[in-house]
Amino acid sequence: MTHFNPIEIIGNSAYSLCMIYQIFIYTWQGNELYLQNETLAGAIYMGSWWKLHSRFRRTLHIVMLRTQKPLILSKFLISLTVPTFMSIIQMSYSMFTLLRKKNS
Repeated sequence: MTHFNPIEIIGNSAYSLCMIYQIFIYTWQGNELYLQNETLAGAIYMGSWWKLHSRFRRTLHIVMLRTQKPLILSKFLISLTVPTFMSIIQMSYSMFTLLRKKNS
């Protein structure tokens, strides 16, 4: 930038924040799904499952076994979790500084 243009800076900042927020929404929801999946087996066990019909108990047992494997959403081979969001932000900033130093 050779001169200070506040409209351009505000526009670029708003665009960047919207893109960061869009990535954050997906990764936050994926992380919430992962955390809820972790607590599901404990919630089932703490319920009154022994009072239920044997077929339903078997179904709950299958659900409990399934929750032992972490449920992680992925899109294009990227897991949607908060650590992934942080690594995207760190890499974006690194690329930005690298390109900025090259232009100087």
